[in-house]
Amino acid sequence: MANFNDDTVSVVDTITNTAIASVVVGAFPQGIGINADGSRVYVSNVIDDNISIIDTTTNTVILTVPVGTNPAGLVVGPKATPTPTPDDDDDSHKGCFIAVAHGSILEPRTQILRDFRDHFMLTNRPGRYFVESYYKYSPFVAERIAKDKTTRAITETALLPVVGMSWIFLRLGVITTLTLIILLVCGSIFVFKFRNRLERRNNRIFKCDIHDR
Repeated sequence: MANFNDDTVSVVDTITNTAIASVVVGAFPQGIGINADGSRVYVSNVIDDNISIIDTTTNTVILTVPVGTNPAGLVVGPKATPTPTPDDDDDSHKGCFIAVAHGSILEPRTQILRDFRDHFMLTNRPGRYFVESYYKYSPFVAERIAKDKTTRAITETALLPVVGMSWIFLRLGVITTLTLIILLVCGSIFVFKFRNRLERRNNRIFKCDIHDR
């Protein structure tokens, strides 16, 4: 059973009618298909524009296949056969310019941003709209980044603050992180105003000394 908002698929025991496992797939899973011998389950991920292939003996994703935009329905033909496990040359990340900038969808910084997406973006309507827009325009950007090492390096560097903030949100939570940001901003404003006041005071003292002389 596909869990649209959790990016998972639940494995249900048909004898006890209880969920016995949960498999993490792509963003917004919807369509599900099973091959003839039941060894593979195919799940269409609407936002990620790909299909996750699950090995039913281990309940793990063994391959992610890029397809068209926003795949929903899914049909498995009668001659479907088990799909081999992918090697390190899997290029399913090429539609995501962040993954292209970092070199792989499995790169730790990319995973941090994916976790932030799952926990904070896909849980609300504005966030889901932003994610949908990102995956709509990302392939265009990714194609150009992939062709130029300098652009890729610049993009990778520009993403560092975003990765850092995402990591803080994931580790500390929304309330704690926002509280720290507010305190930091208020502290910076206080220091700035105090510094300006001190400079004006020093200038007045300096002018008085000149006048007395």
